[in-house]
Amino acid sequence: MSLQTTYLVNGEWATRRVGIGEILARNREASIPVTTRVTVPTTGLLSRTVVQGPAIQWVLPARIRHQRQNDVVFVGDNFIQIKELVSSGHLEDVITKSDFDAKIVGAKVINTRPELGLEDQLGLGGQTMHDPMLDVVNLAPQILVLVLASKEMIFLYARELRRGLHEFVHARRPLPADVSSLEEYGKNITVDPRSRAMAISATHKFFGIFSLKPPLILQREMKCGPVNPIQEERFFRTDGDILKMEFLYPKASDPDIAILLLLVSRSTGVHAVLYHWNTAQNLRSVRPKIAGGRRLPPEWGAPPILVPLIQSTSFLLITPTIVHIFTDVVEQNNPARKYSLPPRADLESSDLIWTQWTRPMRHGIRNKEFDDIYLCREDGEILYLEIKDGAVARNSVLGFLDCNLDTGFAILDGGFEAGDLFVATGSMSTGGLFIAEPRKPLRCVQRIANWAPALDSVIVRGSMQRNSTASPVEFRTPRPSYDRIFTCSGVGSHRGTIIELRYGLEARIGLVIDQEDAASIVDLWAIPNTSTGATFCLISTPLSSSLISIPVDAAEELYALDEESSGLNLSAPTLAASSTANRLLIQITNVSINLAVLGDESLRFSMKLQGLSERIIAATINSHLSLLATIVRSDDTIQVIVRTLDVNANGIRCDIFAQPLTLTYEPICLTIEEINSRFFLFIGTSEGKLLVVGLDYAQGLVPLIEQNITDMKDQDSTACEHLKLVSALKGEVQTSTLFCGLRGGILVPFNIEREPKDALLGLTQGTPYKLGDTPVRIRGYESDRSMAIVTCGSGIWRLSFIEDDDCMEYKLEKILITDQNNPSRIQGAVDFFSCVDRQRISPPGGLGGSLLCFSENQLFACTLERLPKPVPREIYVPGSPRRMTYSKYLQRLVVAYNSMSHQKDGEYTRCYSRPRLCFVDPDSQPSTPSFVDLNQNRSQPLQPIQSGMPTGASGEKITALFDWNFSSGEHVYHFIIVGTSQLRSTYPGRLIYISARPNPHNPAQITAIVKNIHTFEHPVRAIAAYDPTGLIIAVGDGVRYQSLNPVTKRWQRSATYQLESTPLSISVKEPYVYVLTARHSLCILKIVDSHFELLAQDGTDREGLDLVNLQSETKIVLTSNRGGSIIGFSEIALLPDEKLIKPLFVAHVPHSVIRLTSSHRPYHPGRPETIYGTALDGTVYRFTTLGENEWRLLRFIQNICLGDPVICPYRKRRRMVSEDLTPLITKPESMHVDGDILSRVVEHGIRFLETVMRKNTTSSYTNRSTADSSGRMERFMEFVTPVVGDTENPFAAAISWMEDLLRIEL
Repeated sequence: MSLQTTYLVNGEWATRRVGIGEILARNREASIPVTTRVTVPTTGLLSRTVVQGPAIQWVLPARIRHQRQNDVVFVGDNFIQIKELVSSGHLEDVITKSDFDAKIVGAKVINTRPELGLEDQLGLGGQTMHDPMLDVVNLAPQILVLVLASKEMIFLYARELRRGLHEFVHARRPLPADVSSLEEYGKNITVDPRSRAMAISATHKFFGIFSLKPPLILQREMKCGPVNPIQEERFFRTDGDILKMEFLYPKASDPDIAILLLLVSRSTGVHAVLYHWNTAQNLRSVRPKIAGGRRLPPEWGAPPILVPLIQSTSFLLITPTIVHIFTDVVEQNNPARKYSLPPRADLESSDLIWTQWTRPMRHGIRNKEFDDIYLCREDGEILYLEIKDGAVARNSVLGFLDCNLDTGFAILDGGFEAGDLFVATGSMSTGGLFIAEPRKPLRCVQRIANWAPALDSVIVRGSMQRNSTASPVEFRTPRPSYDRIFTCSGVGSHRGTIIELRYGLEARIGLVIDQEDAASIVDLWAIPNTSTGATFCLISTPLSSSLISIPVDAAEELYALDEESSGLNLSAPTLAASSTANRLLIQITNVSINLAVLGDESLRFSMKLQGLSERIIAATINSHLSLLATIVRSDDTIQVIVRTLDVNANGIRCDIFAQPLTLTYEPICLTIEEINSRFFLFIGTSEGKLLVVGLDYAQGLVPLIEQNITDMKDQDSTACEHLKLVSALKGEVQTSTLFCGLRGGILVPFNIEREPKDALLGLTQGTPYKLGDTPVRIRGYESDRSMAIVTCGSGIWRLSFIEDDDCMEYKLEKILITDQNNPSRIQGAVDFFSCVDRQRISPPGGLGGSLLCFSENQLFACTLERLPKPVPREIYVPGSPRRMTYSKYLQRLVVAYNSMSHQKDGEYTRCYSRPRLCFVDPDSQPSTPSFVDLNQNRSQPLQPIQSGMPTGASGEKITALFDWNFSSGEHVYHFIIVGTSQLRSTYPGRLIYISARPNPHNPAQITAIVKNIHTFEHPVRAIAAYDPTGLIIAVGDGVRYQSLNPVTKRWQRSATYQLESTPLSISVKEPYVYVLTARHSLCILKIVDSHFELLAQDGTDREGLDLVNLQSETKIVLTSNRGGSIIGFSEIALLPDEKLIKPLFVAHVPHSVIRLTSSHRPYHPGRPETIYGTALDGTVYRFTTLGENEWRLLRFIQNICLGDPVICPYRKRRRMVSEDLTPLITKPESMHVDGDILSRVVEHGIRFLETVMRKNTTSSYTNRSTADSSGRMERFMEFVTPVVGDTENPFAAAISWMEDLLRIEL
């Protein structure tokens, strides 16, 4: 008797029959020891989105916060961003909402106050009614409508809370569940011009009509709640695919009619179908009238643009070359009028399509006669159409946007200056904010970054900061930048980009002034000119000062003021300067105090020191309190003198506040602060002392506290250079912290303690920050005491308290300075800076709220964003980059890109796409890459070539890049290895070895020599190094091992292995080779006696994309696969006879990760490892391994919060089960923790976590056993203690630990 068995031979399955005797004989072999299975340590995976994909689907002007706030909503795949058009004409980030947990497939805006819209200017609105009891002015005039892929409608608007925070109010409405998810119900969504009805359709057959509630009812619901805009709904079927859907404008004589137009594709062609009904009647009782069914000519194809016209029941269909105008389509079957667009001589316009349209806001008189339309073509051309009486009266080309446009295009309400303000975004192109002014070319006001599609990415080691081991003091440091992420993007033939993805607060440069005598500048101050809105910049040098006026209008010239026109002392260095609300300009020099009222030469005051030996060595001004303080040195005496300021009809007074106070220490800096209506003078000294003096009108200057700043050996490093008080409202209590910037690069916080009677009780020093080795400078806005700006060396941060009312910690947020005219700008050291205060009444275009900085011989003003976000830095390459790697030896990015060339051949033009290779300095500004010719004679050194020269065969693609370093004896060699693919060629695959090194005469350029070229019968897909002189190469559907003989300099091919599908990624941890295939997941091979042996493979067919090996003792291989799955395998538990490896954990993310790269963060055994994953749409994920204790705590919090409507407001509610309280390792998917959900918990703070855990949940659990009778709180304490230890407040400790784990650092 025998059995048929299946076994694996060289990667192929074979069958044979085995006798029973052979099986029994094997069982009787007692010499074989019993193999025990090794247990793999429990390992979880935490995913976190660190960079959201930049692609924007829709741009919607929508005032969903307040009527006075000119908001624009940017809608992405699964997030929305609210930006506000501020008075300076720029878009400023307000808030981002990304907790939808589903893809957004449609978006529109409905009006809650239609009397503000276009239809009422046309006489369609009728009489508007308001409830006198409602405060309509403070209600949002519009509501955002979103349709999610989870078949649900979301109605959304925002309320502004205290301290600039916002609360979103939403209503949910399910859509029919019997429609397939592939139909994307909601892909087409349109709203009636008067917001009386809304229509939503799938891509095939189904659509629904929703009757909206009247504005009066909506306003009452928004005021009192709950909000539900839908009054009635009705669903319809139509044969065919629904291409477009729009509501048309009704006639002024029949305003109650709603008209819905559908473009439906059927087997007989594209048809225009009309549905119209009376909105005054009940929707369910009315049978909509179907008009027409007009079939469009087949040569039109599927018109990409459908535009409803203001003229009643009319619309446009726009093809690439013709505008088709349909008029009065309900009552008459008039033929369409044609208007041919003027041809362009420089383009074949028929090959390009119009992708978007928008209608500008015009006054009511013009709207009754004309209809103005802007069209945008995919290449960025803007065409203006003026429609009158059903015909095109005028058209003109405004110019080109500097982007390719296919998605978002809108005009902002109200315009800007004297023109129309466009917002344009593309799914694969950088967008921008553009202004179209009469008789002027289009001008880009603000760029909107886009790094999609991200075709490849690399991680370069960043600068790391470490604590000083010589100091006995424990310091905190800003989170070091271990990693710099670079992606390559480009879809056109002219220019691509290398993007460095950074994260922080963007500070956009808007004004640049070159300074010739820059080395002598010691400080600067920005002083607002309240009378004109301009800004004075007072610059101090060691011997003198200068005053510059920066006008509001950028077209005006800057000018310098002298002493006569300013009333200041410009012949001496300035120590402090400021201005008051009543236009009093204050300057303190080393010899005088100068006061002047702007615009009134009769109101001036100057007081000089009397003694020849007297000098002012430090000074401060508090313009809000009208107080100033000076430190005067005379011979051996140092005194503090405080003065009051007053401006009245009799002139300017500068009186002494109280008797001077003599000091025994050497003061360097001082500041006057108000704390709960009491005045205090803080003084920092060179001896590392902090002095506190009370300012009392009755008692004068009262010394209160003398305290050492830090106990350090290096006394010079403790000298206090700057002082700044930061105050915030925590609950109902005002909390204040004094920050000291020390000369040795240390930032020291002192928490201010007060008695119940608001008197200053003491200062408690917190843990200092080590920022660098140069002096720490701190300044802030007098109008905003909740934050300060800190600089040290090349770093600049915003200092503020954490928003959580129960947390007294503060945070340092990195500021990244960008220049629209120089996208590749490298962050340099800011030598000096000043904060320009916002004025209560300031004209548009002023510098209020800006930072005035001096760096690299330039004085520039930059606008600081309020929220941190990804801030890309761009390096241009002359082509479309496809692959890249980083060479440590060259310290260059090696970029493979495609370039296009054209050759005229009679009536035809031949287009050639050839690969090129260039070396890009990641720190260049701008970059000047070296280009490599892949077809050159290998004996000649490579020279930089022009971008138009061919470098590879036409149609050839670079599919693999590898930076290879190998050693032979004492010699080390460096090669760039290029793998190519060229179908229908004699050699479909090539392997090119390039020796590259810096040019000895010009180190900025790279000299390269092609050493060898190997040809293969199949494309080369991946390359990895094996042993000192070997390579593993993926060719076709197999892998090959070849090694270089250092003596003979010849290559030897010694092993091949055929796989079931194409290998896409290879990694090596000798003696094992890990191969990820395109359709059959992971294979682990081992080279034994010059041939490959299969060690293990995944038992499930998966479509692999990339893999990376982790460093831990668990021997985890992390793989990414199509569909967004991230799977971890470990061969540590394999038995010798086993060949199938099982997943250790499985995570699912919204987008497929095309590239996995390990972080450069130092690894320590037992600590988590970090891996970054890049998706094609530009999203960057961070994956962190978790130990068992950390996984149980985080998974427990996630399980609890999945059912919480605050954390996951749009997920389907579910009943909790016992497994939610006790996370079990039941399947690999349960080992995944979603860090995006946990980040929302951190944002809501300590009190929220405690409230959730203390809820009584006994009645809400199902299938609970008697052994699992404890509640949330008991389980939380069980899981949190092993992670954070025994602490007084475990909730605060857990939030702090999670915040540190989830923080975004780039």
